[in-house]
Amino acid sequence: VQSYLLGCYYDYNQPLVLPEQLPIGVCTHVLLIGAIIVKNLGVNIIQHPYNGLNALQSMRNYRIRDSNKLKVIPSLIGDDIEWQIAIKDSKSRMKFIVSLVEFAKSQNIDGLDFDWEYPCGTYKSLYSQFIEELRIVIQKTFGDEFLLTTAVGAGKYTIDNCYEIERLGQLLDLIHLMTYDYHSKIFSFVCNRDVHRG
Repeated sequence: VQSYLLGCYYDYNQPLVLPEQLPIGVCTHVLLIGAIIVKNLGVNIIQHPYNGLNALQSMRNYRIRDSNKLKVIPSLIGDDIEWQIAIKDSKSRMKFIVSLVEFAKSQNIDGLDFDWEYPCGTYKSLYSQFIEELRIVIQKTFGDEFLLTTAVGAGKYTIDNCYEIERLGQLLDLIHLMTYDYHSKIFSFVCNRDVHRG
């Protein structure tokens, strides 16, 4: 059992710190967000000097410097329509899953993270179905070591209406709460919990 886990999102659209400048041993998981998108039932990589395949390679180099302890996980983003097309039926899901597995094999990564804001309505159960089908293929292809994670909205309304959270909790290795969503025009206050008290 890992005693220390700190996932760090690395936005390689606007890197303030390059991967080679990150301190070794702080982050246990780095989620690369900003250049890998869901499009046409597959994975598309947007190339810029500091992101895309360049960022993946930089993070793989960082992982070697960290004695291969760091987990490198691209975070897939995309607009609602692309996500909906990718998971709407079993044929689309399988095509998307094959694309994800091919991408994972070619990039020597430790997992995949999904950042869909948000799979509400009909897509709530379809998203869980997609994750379940992907988990089966990932298990057969990579075994237990390959991680599947997702980012979810942190507000109760979003969680209740957009995620089968109990089902996802059994299928995913990590669920990241987008806590920056706690404070907005809709929610004018933030509740606080003293993490140092029982």
